[in-house]
Amino acid sequence: MNLSIRAPLYAIDFVENENDLWYAIDYNIAPQIKGTGVETLITASEAAMLIKQSSCKLKER
Repeated sequence: MNLSIRAPLYAIDFVENENDLWYAIDYNIAPQIKGTGVETLITASEAAMLIKQSSCKLKER
């Protein structure tokens, strides 16, 4: 968990320029997980529980 980002789930899209520098171009706090391969590692219920736990930890800070 990146504590500087105050969201339990997020995605950041990057692009590379001609100088090999990466720029963040999109920040999404509700990314779609389907099709990423995560669904083969944990169940939807487990993912929901982990997101809820992360959300609670963020509220405590």
